[in-house]
Amino acid sequence: DGRLDGLMRRIIELGFEFVGISVVDPYQELIVMTKASNIPAGWMRQSKRPVNGMDIMADIVKNPRAQTPDPDDPRFERKTWRVFKHGLLARAYVPVVRGGEVVGVLQAGWERAHKGDQIDQKLVGELCRLAAEYADTIADSRPHAFLERLCRIVMDAVSPCAAVTIHTCQDGQQPMAARAGTYSSAYVMSLAGADGPVNPLISGGAANWLDVATSVRHHYPGLYQAGCRSLAAIPLSIGPETRGA
Repeated sequence: DGRLDGLMRRIIELGFEFVGISVVDPYQELIVMTKASNIPAGWMRQSKRPVNGMDIMADIVKNPRAQTPDPDDPRFERKTWRVFKHGLLARAYVPVVRGGEVVGVLQAGWERAHKGDQIDQKLVGELCRLAAEYADTIADSRPHAFLERLCRIVMDAVSPCAAVTIHTCQDGQQPMAARAGTYSSAYVMSLAGADGPVNPLISGGAANWLDVATSVRHHYPGLYQAGCRSLAAIPLSIGPETRGA
């Protein structure tokens, strides 16, 4: 957080009035704003865009290049645009790329009445330079990146096993997830589906150990069809508001 705060200070010092840092969650397939300076809390909470959507954020992720869209660009999500008066803003968007993967998006801007309608390309270039400088920090700050590190620690401790996953849920929201091992992101999210083993544990259920393939096939036929032959599902308690498995 300290380095991200430093990044936002440097962007404000360039002359921008606000900054938002959004990261890509490959499990939920969302682009989520996780840090901001001078952005209303409601705007930040609502800034969750599908990676495969038509929003400006999705376009930046799918076509990674810096952009300074018109204030009324049709790619802006209209509800947020209307409620927070985004038509009054000039904004620049810059992809954050690490190892060829887009891990996030920087956005910065100002009120048009204060500093004009256009953001100079020299400032956009400075944003691109900072996005490259802080790419590792932003990538490692993604919530699922921390959970993935925990998964690798557990996997090393209990090896041999094919994979380890962690799911967490705070205040009843959609579970966050991460993995280490051979599972795909889609498979990991299926564990938290209606017929998967995760939700009962988050709701207070007991640990579930299935070490016989026929038991997996009986209790979780979808997981069996996907190749799972044994599993251990254990509840986690991570503070008073966060549960997991």
